[in-house]
Amino acid sequence: MVFIKGETSPGQDLFVRGGIDHDASKKLRGVDCQNDDGSPNFRCALPIVHRNLRNATTKPWKLGDAFLDWYGRETTQLVPSAAGLAQGTAADWTTNGWPSSWGATKTVPVDGYGLEKLNTVGPHLWMLDVDMDCTQAFKGLDGARWFEVKSFVSNGPGWEGDVAQAGTPYPSANHFARCGQVSVFERGKSTATFKPLP
Repeated sequence: MVFIKGETSPGQDLFVRGGIDHDASKKLRGVDCQNDDGSPNFRCALPIVHRNLRNATTKPWKLGDAFLDWYGRETTQLVPSAAGLAQGTAADWTTNGWPSSWGATKTVPVDGYGLEKLNTVGPHLWMLDVDMDCTQAFKGLDGARWFEVKSFVSNGPGWEGDVAQAGTPYPSANHFARCGQVSVFERGKSTATFKPLP
């Protein structure tokens, strides 16, 4: 599970792209993640299955989304939401409080977005909740499995800025999440928090 804090406006959605860096994969794993013609072969992408299909806005984007990858919309990810086509792997907006001025309370277990018990940060903490084949993730020297993520906000800001997270298995301008844990990041910030899955 990955959380990325990023304030958005109505009509904007946060998508996650990631996997393993192509250059690092070639250098450290001996795995080339591009075909001879430069097209992607998904060897740096990670197979995923979405766990949260209750959000009516993001559900259409999750249909056909089989990988966490760097390439944006997959060819099987063609069902549009009311907000357009997918721009990567869709995340869901969460908060840790719901003022009465917002109207009827929305929760992740019921509505797929809104109040989320694992959100201890506040509003605009976007959640990626997937089952992932972590055997394909990068294996660090300590045996831990890692993967990179970077957020993309549609209809506005686009890509987040580069970061310089400490304690990563190789240098990267992206966030590094740990398999089997809750990883918490903020757009454009180098800080990272890891918590055990409940």
